[in-house]
Amino acid sequence: MKDTIPVATAARNVAPALPSELTPAAVASLATSPADVVREWLERLLPGSRRRYARALRQFGNWATGADQEPADVLRLLVAAGRVGSRQLALGWRAQLESDGRASSTISGYLSAVAGAVTSARLAGLVDWSIEKVSPRIEQREDRTGPARSEVAALLEHIDNLAAGGDHRASRDAAIVRLLHNSALRVNEVVQLRVCHIDLGAEPAVHTRRKGQRERERMLIGARAAASLRLWLDLRDADTKDAAVFVRTERATEALVPISTEAVRKMLRTRSSEAGVTATVRPHGLRHTAATQVARTGSVVELKRLGGWKSLSSPARYLDRLDTDRAAAVAKVEL
Repeated sequence: MKDTIPVATAARNVAPALPSELTPAAVASLATSPADVVREWLERLLPGSRRRYARALRQFGNWATGADQEPADVLRLLVAAGRVGSRQLALGWRAQLESDGRASSTISGYLSAVAGAVTSARLAGLVDWSIEKVSPRIEQREDRTGPARSEVAALLEHIDNLAAGGDHRASRDAAIVRLLHNSALRVNEVVQLRVCHIDLGAEPAVHTRRKGQRERERMLIGARAAASLRLWLDLRDADTKDAAVFVRTERATEALVPISTEAVRKMLRTRSSEAGVTATVRPHGLRHTAATQVARTGSVVELKRLGGWKSLSSPARYLDRLDTDRAAAVAKVEL
């Protein structure tokens, strides 16, 4: 017989219809303490979101109490503050972040963590209220303009020349740049690739976990990106299908740790400087350049499919806003 625990030890005020004993698994499901609620909530998030939200909650707790706080302690504080107090605390932290000069997008992300923690408590039945409308309107602050297409071409020509001369690391870098630009992948989607996620058959594709998704999606890549990827995989010579595609290494035969997003940013800065490219080249800027090219020469359907967007609101934020576009528009309506 399975181990059972009396209901009285699992939860108080249990409905009379419940059996007198529950399994340990059922007991665990009745947990409604702030510690259990916030832990289960964070575990349901994607790894990147989990880290950002946990970090934001700790920063909020430090601001509110002047001491280091764990996410569970922060949720206890918010629950104890009540409907009005928790909202006022959130607004007070927002004012402090704005005073510190934080970007509106950063502040919004921080406050989403605080509001999300309270929402998890509401869904668990700990409270009957939530924190709403405390985030600022997000304003574009970071320069999202990507490098010119000619500058990306110069960057790739430089890296390809190094690879042709036997530089194995350049072969890796060429594959990364082409996935970021030619395939318009996000940097997180690239660095998280494993060998088993690569399909270089008749229709080359990679299986990536898109932003906000748990399941991987098959994304077609171009012939040149596939060729660069194939060359690097031959040099990489991974011993398992679960091995990271891109690693930090001096030689392709060394099995080191997977490359990080920051390492990709540094690589782009270094390679751009070597190639004489004056524009700032960021991972997301390469995606931006690709989207802009399709927006100017392709269709709306092609643009949405390239970036994996469901609507036009997201790609519209990344399109270059050039004076030449406005000049052309003005010329069409001028009297």
